[in-house]
Amino acid sequence: MANKDDPDLMERTVQELGLSIVHTKRDEPRPTETESKSLRALIWKLERDSEASVTHQFFSRLLPSTHAEDKRIRVDFNQEWTLSATPHPSSYIYPGVAAPTHNIQYSFADKSFDLLQSRILNHPYIKVHTQSHSKHYFPFLIFAEGFMTHAENQAAGAGAYATNSLRSFLQLALDREPLVTETVFFSCTMNAAMADIWIHWCEPGVEMDAFRSTRIERYVLERFDEVRNFQYAVSNIMDWAIEERLPSIKAAVSEITHLGGVTWLTREMAEA
Repeated sequence: MANKDDPDLMERTVQELGLSIVHTKRDEPRPTETESKSLRALIWKLERDSEASVTHQFFSRLLPSTHAEDKRIRVDFNQEWTLSATPHPSSYIYPGVAAPTHNIQYSFADKSFDLLQSRILNHPYIKVHTQSHSKHYFPFLIFAEGFMTHAENQAAGAGAYATNSLRSFLQLALDREPLVTETVFFSCTMNAAMADIWIHWCEPGVEMDAFRSTRIERYVLERFDEVRNFQYAVSNIMDWAIEERLPSIKAAVSEITHLGGVTWLTREMAEA
């Protein structure tokens, strides 16, 4: 893992992780030109009119059915997140702190966890760090659509929230500072012409944490082959979330279970 005292090396490490995820080769057939044209048409509709019905259609055509129907993934639209787990303004590198709201967000659903795990994740002592809002556990990807500068600011706020929340949860569960790569978060900012995929991370500091992001890929959506590559990249992020991020969260919950589970959390809350 990169030395936390070397920001450039840390950024390269995070970039390499993000690129390795979005560029993973996939076995299933690539979307056809007809499917890409259909998605492209929806992207134009999103640019002109972000109606809920268009956003839902975009979601359903962006991902293959295996992901769109995966009950472990929860998708929501235009949902405002709670402010309670947002980084304190003194450690937040963007002006102001607003509750993140996005066109589309992906997180883990109730069905990702068994009853005991859900009881732990819903405990009032850590619920603020486990859910962006009720029953949306550990968001890992959002889409912000429209004017790119505004979308990038939305994504930066979401990245700070998500990495801060997961980091706080892992610190409690693992009794250590998690690796930067254990808490990364993805976002996509897009308009009718292009889609940018970003990766977000937190650089722990002695006096102040820094919440950072870097663009890892850009897709020109006027080219159907790049629309296909964009779809593949998003599917790869979904695979990473299910195959790597979710097991790491469950392993952290198991650590809390070994400490005493809900009883231990209640005691920690009383002593806090």
